[in-house]
Amino acid sequence: MNMRMSAIGIGALCLLLTSCGGLHGHPVPAADTPAAAIPTSKAAAVSPGATLPEMTAWVQAGQSVDRKGFHTVTRDGATTDLGDDVAFTSPSQKIKCMTSSKMSPYAEGLSCLVQLVDPPARPATVGADSNWVGGWLDYPGDALNVGAQHGDPGQFVNGYGAVLDYGSRLTFGDYDCRMDSNGLTCVDKSAGSGARINDSGVQPVGCLQRTDPGTHGVAYACAGADSSSPDTDTSTTTTARPTPTR
Repeated sequence: MNMRMSAIGIGALCLLLTSCGGLHGHPVPAADTPAAAIPTSKAAAVSPGATLPEMTAWVQAGQSVDRKGFHTVTRDGATTDLGDDVAFTSPSQKIKCMTSSKMSPYAEGLSCLVQLVDPPARPATVGADSNWVGGWLDYPGDALNVGAQHGDPGQFVNGYGAVLDYGSRLTFGDYDCRMDSNGLTCVDKSAGSGARINDSGVQPVGCLQRTDPGTHGVAYACAGADSSSPDTDTSTTTTARPTPTR
């Protein structure tokens, strides 16, 4: 009887060792191992009705990163140095932004390509045969234009910038921007303006007021500012309070 019990015990021990990977250290593969997830920020986002000081405080609470890693763009494996300009991309790839210097033939300031769920429609002032990009944003600080006609990739011709992780804050020129899973939030301290950008639309804050869009889909401008870009010759003035565009 004792010999039988010993044999059973030894057999059970062998089965246990085999199920745990055996005596030679070969681990059993784990089933349904999840893929690496995009990093997220657990911090609460600023409310849709946040004031400029509240938005600024939210941005400055982000983790500051060195902008040296954001002076290049890449396309098809080729890297282009932007000099003093900055380019960055959201982890979801839905927001791609880049600055343009004063010497650039493109719109000065920060421009972004955003995969808007409901981009603004082509205005009647833009010819039907032109290339309309509803998710093109130009934010020079004292103006914010959403939707533009572009026959070429503009400053994005050489590709896009490095990923700016969620919860990170990037400061360049007069801009201070924070990327989070709820979108990109930027403030321009010299202009007294801010913008919250995600695929649902754009929320302007501070001095930015809704104005005549001209050849853009939607336009905002600070008092006395001209919201026109190289793609339009329309000067604008403040006509209404800003509302988010969806």
